[in-house]
Amino acid sequence: MYPSRNRIFGGKGSIREFFAPIIKSIDSEIELTSENYILTVSEEQYSEFLIDKYSVDPPEIQFSEVYADSYEKEVSGEDYPNKFDVYR
Repeated sequence: MYPSRNRIFGGKGSIREFFAPIIKSIDSEIELTSENYILTVSEEQYSEFLIDKYSVDPPEIQFSEVYADSYEKEVSGEDYPNKFDVYR
């Protein structure tokens, strides 16, 4: 409905687009790890290794750069739910 300017993560796209390659890398690393290593290493050690390697810093909201756009647009009565009392 409103035009969006996707600026999350420095304008690099949506959260899904940002995390997709990271998740793919984690999956690949687990798949390429030998079965013998997986069976001998403790679950905690391997989990900590993956967390340390692939952790991402949380995004920071830069309140000084926050803004909002506004505009007016004609909205048809058909665009409202039926329970709204709008003349059509």
